[in-house]
Amino acid sequence: MKVQFGKKVKKTALSVNYKGEETAKLQLRDENNPAADRNSPSPRTLKIQEVERDQSLSLQIPEMLLKPDPLIAQSKSILSKQKPGVYNYIGIVSSSYESLDIRVAKTNVDRALLFFDTLIKALKARGHSVEIRNRKTLAIVSGHDFELFLREKMRKETVQEKTWTRQVFHPKGILALQVGGWYGREYKDGSTRLEEHLAKIIAGLELSAAQRTEQQLAFEKARIEREERERLAKGLEERKQQDLTNFKKLLIDSDRWHKAENLRRYIHEVEVRAASNQPIPPETFEWLEWAKRKANWYDPFIESPDELLADVDQNTLEFSKKPYGYIWSY
Repeated sequence: MKVQFGKKVKKTALSVNYKGEETAKLQLRDENNPAADRNSPSPRTLKIQEVERDQSLSLQIPEMLLKPDPLIAQSKSILSKQKPGVYNYIGIVSSSYESLDIRVAKTNVDRALLFFDTLIKALKARGHSVEIRNRKTLAIVSGHDFELFLREKMRKETVQEKTWTRQVFHPKGILALQVGGWYGREYKDGSTRLEEHLAKIIAGLELSAAQRTEQQLAFEKARIEREERERLAKGLEERKQQDLTNFKKLLIDSDRWHKAENLRRYIHEVEVRAASNQPIPPETFEWLEWAKRKANWYDPFIESPDELLADVDQNTLEFSKKPYGYIWSY
């Protein structure tokens, strides 16, 4: 702060007898994860090391096929009988649609089979499997499918025919394994041969499977939470609807009760007036009894049964169904 405002600062001399650390290490900070130790290995590196240390599998490519996996034996039989291509894919043989998805030059068949056999056996030793399904070669890792296909890189050439041109492909001697389909990851010959990538391939598959599992769990958790929100919202809506229905019934029952009471007062008044003119005519007496029964039928607290109004809705005073039964129509 003093230096910033041009003030002199007293400098402390370094000790000539200091015997501590002579160097200082500086480390870049990850802004997204300041606490992360940048010197610690990545999850991918740790997984590769785990695979390399696994004593249950062998990542060394043998010089010849020894007890090949059944899929390898099947692919070998197909490839050995197949003649190399001579028109579009020069010198190429393929077992893609009948067995393992392999397409390489005839001269690289043995290498491709040795590589694939070692990969399949290593995957099985790790608890995984490889199968052919719908003409695709699939590695099954922790319940997840990963498409595999082994290709030899090609050099494209345009050939001029008499009146047209066509594309011809020549093998380059570079083998490449595609993992996870065309949009997945490719491992190929480069500064190191494809065979040296076996640990990376297996580690990549297991990490991808773990990532898929994690995503599935997250999706499942989100689905459960969404369904619970929907269930609660639906329950709330149903309670609202039921509460409104109950309130409407309350109003209707209250209105019916008041109307029934008014009916009874009216009936009583008719009866009083009729009684003032003794004797009460039979038809008036009969009407009074009828009116009292109707009031009791309409009263929500009583709702006495009424044979003639059994099919009438007391709330709407309309027939709820045809009083004379159903009429068949054709």
